[in-house]
Amino acid sequence: MSEFLYKRLFEVNLLHDYYLISSDGISFFEKPKAEKEALIKNVINQQAYNVADFLEIQPTEATKKALSEFKLIYKTTTLGFLIGIEVKEELKLGAKVYKPRFKLPDTLSLTFSIRIAIANFLSMTNISMRPALPAIYYFTNKGKDQFIEADPNYKTLPISIEAKNHQSGMQHEMGALVKFGAELREALEFTTTSSSNLSFWGKLKDKRYVTNADRILLPPMFNYPIKKEQNITQLQIVLEDRDANPIKTIAKSSANPLQNVLLNFEVIDESIENPIAIPEGLYNLKIKENGGPEISYFVHLNDDLYNKNHLGVIDIRLDETDSPFSLLDADGYLKTRTENTGEFISHPVYELRFKNRKTYWRYNKEANFKAADVTGDLNPHVVFEPTTKKIISKKPKGLTQTLVPFISGANEKILPHPRTPSLKVEGKRMFSEIYINKSNRLVNS
Repeated sequence: MSEFLYKRLFEVNLLHDYYLISSDGISFFEKPKAEKEALIKNVINQQAYNVADFLEIQPTEATKKALSEFKLIYKTTTLGFLIGIEVKEELKLGAKVYKPRFKLPDTLSLTFSIRIAIANFLSMTNISMRPALPAIYYFTNKGKDQFIEADPNYKTLPISIEAKNHQSGMQHEMGALVKFGAELREALEFTTTSSSNLSFWGKLKDKRYVTNADRILLPPMFNYPIKKEQNITQLQIVLEDRDANPIKTIAKSSANPLQNVLLNFEVIDESIENPIAIPEGLYNLKIKENGGPEISYFVHLNDDLYNKNHLGVIDIRLDETDSPFSLLDADGYLKTRTENTGEFISHPVYELRFKNRKTYWRYNKEANFKAADVTGDLNPHVVFEPTTKKIISKKPKGLTQTLVPFISGANEKILPHPRTPSLKVEGKRMFSEIYINKSNRLVNS
């Protein structure tokens, strides 16, 4: 009786800086490889990190059928999930290699839904709270490039894409990650149409964080969200293919402000009999409001994958070939193997990298603060606000599970942290409210 042999086809790790930033305040994604591996091992051993604590990941119904048909195994891990596959072991030029026992079709696409599992996920995660389109996130191994870390010999496989380039006229939430030329920057407050003023943007190292550039999955028919107070009376929307050829144009105008305009991209012209269907797939969507600047969005129209109640979808495809992101090599063998030199080659390990949210920390006290409460050792970090009698951090500070001090040059100060990663949007800023009492008082307060 032969034994069944299973190997890992691929793995997906979902990594979140809120949980993984250590007390030095340095992003997990900015650390060297050895430090990352040691930190991950430590938090797993201490049961301090488990993706299931904040996200729920499940194979879609179509994928459940594919898993059964091709004898694939879905297994959750502390960092995410993996897919195992039944294989036959072979020797090839002295290397130990593995071929799938059951042939996989070239069209195989394994999709997994992502749902938010905790109420404060949006508060602690630097993702958009009010996106311009009702899109959800779409992550895939298709068409991606290896990411070169600080050490040139250290390459990783993030399945998020590069942040969007800045577009004149586009408004951004505080925390938005946008490319200005080669630089990645983070919005320090809610920006207006003149958001190219770099004083409103902080520099950031590009680590392929999840951004609005990944929020592209839409159904072919959806409402474009417009509020009456935006006073938009003219709207022009053009759907283009990837070669910039127009597919459909929708124009709306009204004497009164438009609200929640329904967009139909199921067919090219719904007013005629037997209209031509618009295939599901990748498109450019260009939008003009009141004749202003044209804003361009990259979108993926797919009715089967879209679910407004999901955060997003992971789509791992077999038709990604001859790349570090492909599942099999050119001869149809798994990527994992032992070379004739004894070197072990791993299966593909894809990553999703969530950045923690930054907010302005605002300290409240029943008896109110005084300007004198901001003493010399506090001055590098916080400022007294005379109107509200509150003390506010000078810069946005990251929300973290670990206690991280305020750091300004050589000056470090541990101040009370928000009890939970909740936030309040007020004016152009996001605040975390911290209430001071005898047990958590500020110095001299």
